[in-house]
Amino acid sequence: MALSLVLWGSGAADRAGAVAIEVDGPGHFARPALRAQIGATAMKQRHLRQLGWTLVAIPFWQWNALGRDADGQRDFIADLLAEAAATLEAGTDAERSA
Repeated sequence: MALSLVLWGSGAADRAGAVAIEVDGPGHFARPALRAQIGATAMKQRHLRQLGWTLVAIPFWQWNALGRDADGQRDFIADLLAEAAATLEAGTDAERSA
């Protein structure tokens, strides 16, 4: 199972602090209608978080709901990346005060 995209920030040489973006198509779910992830997807996401990565997962039903609205797609991705940046910044602030 591969990641769709990995963003490395400055100082992310040890890979902690990286942002992984994964587009989860129907194949990532045992029963897509129930939105039940398969074990391999859940395990990969759990391991990435344990390694200090920030994970942005885009489930197919959220993406499909946007249809062909390019502005909506762009805003959706921008919002997800803003949340990831805030998560990274919060982690950096926590490390500084420790």
